Amino acid sequence: MAIGDANLSSVQIFEIGRKHLSSGNYKDAYSTFLRALDGSYHEFEVYEALGATALLLNDSENAELWWLKSLEKSPNRASSLVGLGTSQLTQDKIQESIENFEFALRIDPGIEGARLSLAIALLRLDRFEEAIFHAEQGVLSNNINPDFRLIRAKALVSLGRHEKAVFDLEWLHRVGAKLGEVGILECEVNRARGDFELALALAAELCETFPTRNEPLACFRGLFFDFISSASHERVADFLDSLSLPPIENGKFARLNCDITYDCKQSAKIDIIIPVHDAIEHLVKCIDSIYIARTSLLGRIIIVDDCSTSESTSWMQDLAKRSSYVLYLRTPKRFGFSNALSYGISESTTSRFVALNSDCIVGEGWLEKLSAAMNLNQKVAMVGPLSNNAGWQSVREIFDPQGNFALHYMPSDVGISETQKRLEQLKIFEAPKISLVHGFCVLVDRTIYDRLDGLDLDLFSQGYGEFQDLSMRALDAGYELQPDVQKRCCDCYLHKSA
Repeated sequence: MAIGDANLSSVQIFEIGRKHLSSGNYKDAYSTFLRALDGSYHEFEVYEALGATALLLNDSENAELWWLKSLEKSPNRASSLVGLGTSQLTQDKIQESIENFEFALRIDPGIEGARLSLAIALLRLDRFEEAIFHAEQGVLSNNINPDFRLIRAKALVSLGRHEKAVFDLEWLHRVGAKLGEVGILECEVNRARGDFELALALAAELCETFPTRNEPLACFRGLFFDFISSASHERVADFLDSLSLPPIENGKFARLNCDITYDCKQSAKIDIIIPVHDAIEHLVKCIDSIYIARTSLLGRIIIVDDCSTSESTSWMQDLAKRSSYVLYLRTPKRFGFSNALSYGISESTTSRFVALNSDCIVGEGWLEKLSAAMNLNQKVAMVGPLSNNAGWQSVREIFDPQGNFALHYMPSDVGISETQKRLEQLKIFEAPKISLVHGFCVLVDRTIYDRLDGLDLDLFSQGYGEFQDLSMRALDAGYELQPDVQKRCCDCYLHKSA
């Protein structure tokens, strides 16, 4: 705003803001819309404009507030519902965003942005069939929009219908759209076909083309580990020879003067076992965080319903029906935490499992960080992360003035991010020493667990000390809890909401 513009009306100020917005001057647009709002212009348009601009400035929380204000002024407005849903989706409020996108489509079935965003949200919750339905509706209404075809291909690959996904991938290739994401999906198709060599060659090209992105490298590593652990020795040797690489001997590249190792155990799936008795609001957040952070290491999410009420049970059963990751178990009577956990462990078939409390919120890379700590040493029985409320594994004061374990509130998203950065530095310099692993989240080696006869279900049927007891028994038997004086897992942080 120039000094000479002081006498402009609020409507004129609003129009200047729209010009800033159309020219990409988002900060100027935002401040100008606020000036229009400070005047007499309080129509829904200014709130919509503020919501849209806040999203462009990556301020999703304020964007959500502005879209809500817009809907107060003009209820049942489809465009505002889409804006509200988008701001919620970027904050991982996925279920809320789905409800708003669906509402927008009921008002205006032809609003393409609502259908596209709904398909994306459904995909993130592994509701693949529903995502396919909305993607196909989008293709029917606009067959040149590549996003609908990409979503359909992702959902089909996730459901194991790889050959059906090929048609969309070929179309996307022809139009030159979304090639990075298409390449990752092509790798998965070739993995399913058993053509690891072609998949690895494509993944290597993606790594070179997108050197700053993590997905291609993670894809290549997952493919390589699966290849060397499932293919014949001769086939692996031929592939390495074609690349002028030495053969693998005892899990390592032979004749290489370096310490790089390829442990096939790293690629093994890890089941997550969550005992639950009601408190469904915590479980919803926990499951959402696991989905958001999932990688190729994730096996099954085994939910053990310890005789919850019907409402909680219904939610868990519905989740298991919708998600290929979830195995739902229900105890015939109230077992108690440790017995319910043991029931879940008995259904797990992976070489390692995570025992996880339902009030935990996990973060990006959490399974990889836990797994990396365990893979350093075959004598490691258990590893655990740091948290805000975790006794000896707390990132802040361990004891309160009365000598009890201190309680810390769950930090904000910004606080969590800052904590993670500090823990990355802590990993490099100095890590805390612990002699017990708490059971709120613990990665366990199944072989060692069985050798120790598992949890003591007589003394700790309700929990509260079961993994501390197992820690002491593991140490007495000559095993370790975490290698290198616990320096390998201090960069893994997850927070507890209760």
